[in-house]
Amino acid sequence: MKRRRFLAITAAAGALAASPARAFHLDPVEWRGTALGAAASLTIHHEDRDVALALLARCEAELARLEAIFSLYHPDSALVRLNRDGRLDGPPLDLLGLLGTAGRVWHLSGGAFDPTVQPLWELYARHFSQPGADPAGPPAAESWTGCDHGWAGPRWTPPPSGSCCRRGRR
Repeated sequence: MKRRRFLAITAAAGALAASPARAFHLDPVEWRGTALGAAASLTIHHEDRDVALALLARCEAELARLEAIFSLYHPDSALVRLNRDGRLDGPPLDLLGLLGTAGRVWHLSGGAFDPTVQPLWELYARHFSQPGADPAGPPAAESWTGCDHGWAGPRWTPPPSGSCCRRGRR
């Protein structure tokens, strides 16, 4: 038995032991939708259906907030605007926190982790969307030519009316 499977079974057994048997006979309240471009679902079992619905509403609101910051599929998300414009006025604190963590991981990995891969993904997407594209991908020189890549970290430039985040470049 693999470790992950063992942990899942152990967690389920613990939940069964700690939960009253009637909790498993409750009608679930479910949400299905998309989160950050992928299919997602959430199921809540609660004895009070109104409480479960309120919890789902709070989850949906938080998901919408996070999508507005981090989604690559919403053209007006903070991350898309930063990638597109190279700067972001009044960046959300969650994005600043993530960029700070990304910078620390980049540094600790000696650059092996590079959070600036989006331009490279876009290059490959353009390449493979062309009829008859070379299955090996874009030529090696093209992979880096014209790609704004390399992590130099974000720079914060506080303008008179707030803060601005600029994407760093090497």
